[in-house]
Amino acid sequence: MSEANVKILVVDDLEMIRSMIKVSLLSAGYTNITIANDGQQALDKIFEADSSGVPYHLVLSDWNMPKLNGIELLKKVKDKLANHGPKFIMITSESEKKAIIEAISSGATDYVVKPFSKEILLSKVKKVLGT
Repeated sequence: MSEANVKILVVDDLEMIRSMIKVSLLSAGYTNITIANDGQQALDKIFEADSSGVPYHLVLSDWNMPKLNGIELLKKVKDKLANHGPKFIMITSESEKKAIIEAISSGATDYVVKPFSKEILLSKVKKVLGT
């Protein structure tokens, strides 16, 4: 699958982080990018996309957000779309091993610890997607 065909959802409550992630993805050729401001908005978008038959391939989600945090979002998506849901990369300032283990055991495909560089983000995205 080419980068342009990959459907990605970026979830973060901070506009600056969403923008930085989007610019990084665009620079690597990923153009089908949707933004969500919090976990609940992301959950609605993920389920809507799945119902429409055009699901997301990847969700890049912050951990600490209002309404529904990233780990709750991940668990709800994995509960409902266990066999066919999007891959998840958790983006967090939680660098403790316990938090990383929780994310992976909850179904995250990978994680990125803040602060991160464009190169680290893109290497994780390419690894997870196989692009």
